[in-house]
Amino acid sequence: KNINEYIKTEYPNGRVYLFNDEFTNYNESELGVKAFLLLTRLGYEVLVPKHLESGRTYITKGLLRNAKKTANENIALLKDLISPSSPLIGIEVSAILSFRDEYPDLVDSHLRQDAEKLSESTFTFEEFISSEKKRGKIRSESFTDESKKIKLHGHCQQKAIASTAATIDALSLPLNYKVEEIPSGC
Repeated sequence: KNINEYIKTEYPNGRVYLFNDEFTNYNESELGVKAFLLLTRLGYEVLVPKHLESGRTYITKGLLRNAKKTANENIALLKDLISPSSPLIGIEVSAILSFRDEYPDLVDSHLRQDAEKLSESTFTFEEFISSEKKRGKIRSESFTDESKKIKLHGHCQQKAIASTAATIDALSLPLNYKVEEIPSGC
């Protein structure tokens, strides 16, 4: 076999890039490991690309010069890797949504088009899972059939600039999981 045949056999669902955000990397690394293992088990080649932290903390604190420098560097590092066929997936919602919401406006003008293109292939973990479910690449049969009731408290940033619909859809993948979103603010 040549390498391309091996990749197609070993990873039938293709390649994804997992953004190792500052929260996952330093505070909750077990979530990153579990995300990596789940995606691999579901048939994806998972790579962690070279990148800086998201810059989300700079944005939150109003340190926009630092955020812009981080955004410029991340776009330069990722622009040639990320595409519709090899998306960027993030676990920490506010970190990954920075690529879609703030980066296109933050970066230097010569990187703006690259930032916009990259933003179209950037997803929260649950958006990716939900999308792949709709495409038929991820199926309920890959999960437990155990019954569970799940209460969801959506992420504030996600509620503000995206939606929790993909989270509910992804959490509902196991056939007998029932998800109820808690009506709450932050």
